[in-house]
Amino acid sequence: MFKEDTKRFYRNLGMKNLRARNPPSMAEAENYWKSQWGKEADWVRREQERKVRYMGWMPIQITEIT
Repeated sequence: MFKEDTKRFYRNLGMKNLRARNPPSMAEAENYWKSQWGKEADWVRREQERKVRYMGWMPIQITEIT
């Protein structure tokens, strides 16, 4: 049924009237996502440093073509 009629599939699951009972405040949501992105940013920086160290990548230098 999912392939043939996705809308009907989800309707039959009873998800149509799903509501959050105690949604977080805007400040709570912002703080949560800021903390998650902060963790990711540290991880991304570490991986970039690791790639440069172990793979010996050189920065790309852009020169003007004439």
